[in-house]
Amino acid sequence: MSRSAVALLFFALAGQASDPASESPGQALKARRWSDAVRLADATLAGAPADAEARLVRGYARARLKDYAGSLADFTTVLGGRPDEARAWHGAGKTLRMMGDLPAGLAANDRALVLAPDEPDYLVERGVNLFNAHRFAASSAAFERVHHLAPGYAGINAYRAEVFLFLRDAAGAEAAAREGLEREPSYGIHRINLAHAALFAGQMAKARELYLACADLIDMDGVTPGRELVPLDFAKMRAAGVEAPGMAEIEALLKR
Repeated sequence: MSRSAVALLFFALAGQASDPASESPGQALKARRWSDAVRLADATLAGAPADAEARLVRGYARARLKDYAGSLADFTTVLGGRPDEARAWHGAGKTLRMMGDLPAGLAANDRALVLAPDEPDYLVERGVNLFNAHRFAASSAAFERVHHLAPGYAGINAYRAEVFLFLRDAAGAEAAAREGLEREPSYGIHRINLAHAALFAGQMAKARELYLACADLIDMDGVTPGRELVPLDFAKMRAAGVEAPGMAEIEALLKR
């Protein structure tokens, strides 16, 4: 999963836990308590095996727990009774991507988009899948569609900046990162993307300054500092055949 996808999860599912005695599977899912969501859905399904909502929740929670086979089974069961259930197609698409089957994941999520073509979550999933497949222009188109439909969508400017960098569009990456920083000032990846944009623009002095300012910045996971995230970004770029002059110098700078 891309670092932007991880960030989106934190933004999209943030919430407070409810009273455990009255909590629903969906509430546990929104609170990011995956095991509780599975447990509560299991209890619901024990008494009502045809409850599609509980099965959908369990499918999403199982995926977060890396029980991909169980997750896919839940979504497939829902689709057996509700072939036009966009949420199940979307969930199946995400799970298949997490399993490493990008073509099947894209096909399933695209079925969701046929049913709900302007749903931002489904468009983001399409963008993430295409990004992982190194289809960067198509990925960018999906993220730009989300930005047009829902400019305040959490984390969208991190996705946009990241794919602009892989397209070697330094100006686009800088604009997306600046907008992201305005909307989500505590989100460290926007600052890292600004540094990346300066590097790709050939502004080495500015890039050094920005990278050093991010070196000890803790990102959304609350654990990983910028000095560790930046080399990971560079490794992904190189794996896709994308490199900017000065990467090695920045890596050495951040090791000091």
